Amino acid sequence: MTTITSKDLRANMKTIFARVAAGEEIQIKYRSRPAVTLTPITTGETPQRGSGKAILEALERLREASPAINPAVQRDDYDFDAEYYRHVKEKHGPHS
Repeated sequence: MTTITSKDLRANMKTIFARVAAGEEIQIKYRSRPAVTLTPITTGETPQRGSGKAILEALERLREASPAINPAVQRDDYDFDAEYYRHVKEKHGPHS
C-alpha cells in the first residue's frame, strides 16, 4: 500500500483517484498520522457517494458543463484598490 500526505492528495487529486480507481490502495496521512485509506470499488458495485470513482465522474461532469473562466476578464470592471480602501476606512476609521 502506498502512503502519501494530505498535501500530496490536494496537489495531485485527479491522478491519485485514477490510481485508486485502477485498483491501488493508498493511505493518506494527516499531521504525520494515518488518517484515511482510499480503496478501489470492486467490479460490479455502483460507485458510492464520496468514492474516488464517483468524485472523478462528478469532476468530469463539472468540467464539461463549466466554461473556462479567466478571473482577469471577469472582474475587469472591479476596482480592487477602491474596495480595499473602503474596507480599511469602515474597519479602522477615516484616519487610517
